[in-house]
Amino acid sequence: MPPFTVEGATVNLYLGAPKVKKTRKEEGDAPKHVKGKSGLDVDPASELVKNLRVTCDVDAARSETHVLRIAFDPTKVMGRSKSGKSFTVSTSGGFQPVLDGTGRLVCRLSLNAYKPAPPITGVDVKEAVATVLKKTPKEERRELIFLNVYNQVREELGCSGDDDGEIKSQVKEEVKLFLSQE
Repeated sequence: MPPFTVEGATVNLYLGAPKVKKTRKEEGDAPKHVKGKSGLDVDPASELVKNLRVTCDVDAARSETHVLRIAFDPTKVMGRSKSGKSFTVSTSGGFQPVLDGTGRLVCRLSLNAYKPAPPITGVDVKEAVATVLKKTPKEERRELIFLNVYNQVREELGCSGDDDGEIKSQVKEEVKLFLSQE
């Protein structure tokens, strides 16, 4: 399905056929934890799925047809994406299995919704460095490890995931400037 927009959030949705695991097949009832479950087959404590709810029901008119209902709050923002170029609104964390009400695997679903993020400016970096360093007592500032400060600044800016190093030099300069002004 081509990307589409919902209240300013670009949504990429992929549906795939169920992947059959190459293990022996047992007949019988679905396990207790799966019975009656409809939607994504993901542990509720999992941090993969964010701001997403999927339900799967059998169509009453045609018993072999399933109706998927996908819902997320387009006003929520989970922070910057790994690249830092967009804000994550909703994600399934990759392909996730979707079950019908009987616990039967219907399909696999992958969803990512995002909004463009404004680029991080030098002013943003300066403010984030000041915020992070002001939290540290003056006596301890000279003994700080740059990597720890850098990670805290990235967190303050809302950057998540892998480091692409785009702001590293800016952070380094701002830390030097802040410490020299003490």
